[in-house]
Amino acid sequence: METRIAEYRHAGYQRATSVLYADRIHVVSEDSDVTIPLDRLSGIVNRYRLRSQWFGGGIGLTFIGVVVACIDYIQSLPGIFPRPIYLSERLVYFVPFIGLILTIANVRKYETAVFVSYEGIQQYTVTRRGPDKKSYETFIAQISAAIAALSVSQQG
Repeated sequence: METRIAEYRHAGYQRATSVLYADRIHVVSEDSDVTIPLDRLSGIVNRYRLRSQWFGGGIGLTFIGVVVACIDYIQSLPGIFPRPIYLSERLVYFVPFIGLILTIANVRKYETAVFVSYEGIQQYTVTRRGPDKKSYETFIAQISAAIAALSVSQQG
């Protein structure tokens, strides 16, 4: 049995655990079990700071809610447009607030490291999120060191 070099627990939409061995990364989640050979990875690590997709959804919901609320307000002015009174006409004013709350709740950016293959294809992504986020930099450095050690051993 090979010894584990490092382990990192991910959080987010799909909780997973990544285990680094000398020649591979093994990623296990609820619905997948993937092994990524380190010899397929180049030493290049791309780093990104990304927001959750819910941030954009919150902005969109706020914008749409404000537009609909403005249209509703303009139509409610006397003499502009005759219209019937709907039960939900005042509920439309809560949509922008729901979007604003969703946007504020997801304003934080998450640092993400992407390891690519020699062809430039993304092979492994790890995000600073979850119970092991304090060991994120160490885990990235250990993967880079394992890739370098493996390439040196294969050349010599």
